[in-house]
Amino acid sequence: MDPTSVRGRFERAFSGEPVDRPVYAAYDWFVKNRAADWPWLFALGLGQIAHVDLVRVERPHLEIVERREPAAGRTVRTTRWITDRGELEETFEGEWQRSYLVKSPADYRVLHRAFEDTRYEATDELFLESEAALGEGG
Repeated sequence: MDPTSVRGRFERAFSGEPVDRPVYAAYDWFVKNRAADWPWLFALGLGQIAHVDLVRVERPHLEIVERREPAAGRTVRTTRWITDRGELEETFEGEWQRSYLVKSPADYRVLHRAFEDTRYEATDELFLESEAALGEGG
């Protein structure tokens, strides 16, 4: 690892070494969803922070269906949670949430079913993939 790279500077700072040159970084969500000259910013030394799941989650009673549609220059994203006890739906316009998943007390019965019998499995697969993709840049 190059100690002067973004990753090297992060590692040194996290280990408690004095920081001679601050590490500036953008979250991966920001990089994916904002128009900017990211290659130029990264070349100047901007780093990136990636978020990945370290747990694989299986919800046997839930199917999630997402639909994206352009509307008035923005993207409207509708997400439906489907269970055998009913469906829930939430809507986002751009980054703003227009409607929430839970709208009435009866919706909690559907939400309960969505999470019933959930299983979790630890995994480092996504972390390793993300780390390889970022390389020395985050």
